[in-house]
Amino acid sequence: MAHPRIEKTNAARLLDRAKIAYELIPYRVDEE
Repeated sequence: MAHPRIEKTNAARLLDRAKIAYELIPYRVDEE
């Protein structure tokens, strides 16, 4: 089963540019 694609935030792009290691952790949001 394929994992859903996690969209990068602007903060994640800044960390990439600065070559800083990080981990994106997805979580569910209740829309109500």
